[in-house]
Amino acid sequence: MTSTVLGIDISKRDFHVSLLTESRATKPQKFTNNIQGFESLHNWLKKQSVVELHACMEATSIYGEALAEFLYGAGFQVSIVNPARIKGFAKSELLRTKTDSVDAALIARFCAAMKPSLWTPTAPEVKELQAGVATARICERNGYSRTEPFGNSYANCCWTYPCTFGVPRRATKTDQKTD
Repeated sequence: MTSTVLGIDISKRDFHVSLLTESRATKPQKFTNNIQGFESLHNWLKKQSVVELHACMEATSIYGEALAEFLYGAGFQVSIVNPARIKGFAKSELLRTKTDSVDAALIARFCAAMKPSLWTPTAPEVKELQAGVATARICERNGYSRTEPFGNSYANCCWTYPCTFGVPRRATKTDQKTD
């Protein structure tokens, strides 16, 4: 694994990063949690002369998924770690301060010391199947029947799975097939 690590503390709206190299740690940076923020992070990493990188973040439901996919697509190593492991590591350092910037630096130190296993993205076909199963569960929970024709209350419950970072959107009438 590479000796340059990036600790990422991510939330719904933004994420904080801390870069550790063999020689130094950078001042924590903040980016928005969207494609523009991902590209800004990538440009910032280029300015830091980063070629190889091991990025590490906590598992935070869906908030970090798009960033992890972006970094993986950019050719970097990515780890997504159980937050309990990070919390235990913080206790071992006797760290009690809890801010986003401090957490990003903590995650970077955790990555450098523990060398967590690498993450790979879920295949698009699997994501599509998972989204379909989730949709069916939601519709069944709300009492909609799968046998009702398209265009009624069941159709209004249905979701489709676009390719844009796994964010579901409502199906529209233009999504219907007409023969």
